[in-house]
Amino acid sequence: MIADIAPTVRILSRLCSVRRSAAGFMLLEVMIAVGVFAFAVVGLSMALNRILDIEILSGRDQRIRLELESRLAETRAEPLTPGKESLGKDAMGVEYMRIVEELELKNMDDVRLNGMYLLRLEAKTPNPDDNPPTVEIYVYQR
Repeated sequence: MIADIAPTVRILSRLCSVRRSAAGFMLLEVMIAVGVFAFAVVGLSMALNRILDIEILSGRDQRIRLELESRLAETRAEPLTPGKESLGKDAMGVEYMRIVEELELKNMDDVRLNGMYLLRLEAKTPNPDDNPPTVEIYVYQR
């Protein structure tokens, strides 16, 4: 009777061994899948962080450009005198400078043209690594 049970026990032990190795293989697959998912999530979070940084810089640059346009319109309406002048700082700590140069222009008859100015506005940001945005325009005033 014991001899009849022995082949059955061997078959059952082999089935259990196959199930254990299949379970171990499944655990390895799950661990690899979790690792790949973790790398994907880290990469995605880094990309989103960079996108947010770029959006913040873009918004700041847009505000500086609008402020330069506004100050340019104000300055064109005033009488211009050559020189360099600080226009103050805004809420972001950006300092605006106005530079007015009188141009030495002559017409074809070699007659000097008076009242031509080069008007330049610069925005100096608190970050010294930034390239300061500048606008220039030629203005004629009598």
